[in-house]
Formats: sequence, C-alpha cells, structure tokens
Amino acid sequence: MRPIAHMASGTAMGGIVWAVTGNLEAALWCGLGNVLSDTDHLLEYGLYCLKRRVHPCLREFLSGEYFSSKGTLMVLFHGHEHLLALAVICLCLWRCKNPAALCLTAFTTGYGMHMLLDLLGNDCGLKGYSILYRAAVKFDEREICGEKQSRG
Repeated sequence: MRPIAHMASGTAMGGIVWAVTGNLEAALWCGLGNVLSDTDHLLEYGLYCLKRRVHPCLREFLSGEYFSSKGTLMVLFHGHEHLLALAVICLCLWRCKNPAALCLTAFTTGYGMHMLLDLLGNDCGLKGYSILYRAAVKFDEREICGEKQSRG
C-alpha cells in the first residue's frame, strides 16, 4: 500500500477518534499508528543501499522494486504479532484504569488499520504478515509473496 493511502487513512481514522472521544492526543496517536510502521521500509531500504553500495533513489524506494532485487522481505514493524501484543497491553491498561489506555488503544487501532490496508492492497496473504512465518522462510521474498512484488 502506498504511503499516501496510509496518511489518508490515518487522518480519517484520527478524525473519527477525535469525534468519538473528544481527545486530540488520542486522535494523533491513531494517525501515527497508521503511518509509523512504514518506517521499517526506510531502515530496510537504507540497509539495502549500504550493502549494495548504491545511492538511494526515491523512485526505487517508493516503487518497492528493491524488494525483488534483494530477494528478502523483513519489514519488521509489519506483523500480526505486534498487533496481538499491543491489544493485550491495551486490555491490561484498561483493566488497571491506566490513563495511557486511550492513547495506546488509538495507536493500536491505527496500526491495525495499516495492517488491514496492507493485507488487502498487497499480494502477501495473511501469513506474509507474520514475522514468525517470514523468519521461518528466512525472509525469502518469493516464499512470502510469491513472484509478485510487495510494498509492505
């Protein structure tokens, strides 16, 4: 899924959170949850450029072409495992009446929307968004997404 789609979704979801809760901070956390997970693409592309000793190219980065070139797909911030862990932490915070519960829940909601949009918009399938599965297949992009290129 393209970054602009995540920004639009984050903005829309943040607006909904603000409308429902009246809490601007929670709205901002929701929006951030929708876009921050894509920072793993910057890390992965940076390592790719360093390893290959190539200069970064915005077109190549945005297209995701480098995934097929390097043959691996790590995207460590994209995983059902993170979503599950965040949900459990949210439940614990709500149960303890912790004031951070609302903002973390909003962040988790934004992150969950990011994962859903990626699942629907990319060709990796449900197991492709499991860090454990990706690690089990040694992050081999062909095993994770088949022959089709992904953008995380």
